Amino acid sequence: MRPRRSTPPSPALPDGRSEPVRLSVDPVLLGAVLALVSLGLVMVYSASAVTAAEKQGNGFYFLERQLIAAGVGLVAMAAAVRLLRQQEEAEEARVLEGIRQGLDDMRAGRTQPLAEAFADIRRDLNLPQGS
Repeated sequence: MRPRRSTPPSPALPDGRSEPVRLSVDPVLLGAVLALVSLGLVMVYSASAVTAAEKQGNGFYFLERQLIAAGVGLVAMAAAVRLLRQQEEAEEARVLEGIRQGLDDMRAGRTQPLAEAFADIRRDLNLPQGS
């Protein structure tokens, strides 16, 4: 198993393109989840087939319900990943815009000394003024 590389996001490449950092699905974790769900389905069937056949007239009665629940869970998982990707892209756009605005401010000379910036932050957060 090869470790996943984690690289910090690059605000902008030299040619101005941003390098998106994508939320990725861990294939090992996804495989483990699918294997456990599959094993659980087999266990449900093996434990309930006889009872379901006697009481419901269908040996697959409980298995069918578990398959439906597993399907709903997989759809919910896919929706959650999609939503997280959308939120990540929106956050990335906000961060990159903030960095661009800061660089534009620096180029235009709209800056202040670091001591004044820290004093403003302390005042805004009601922190004691340092020396």
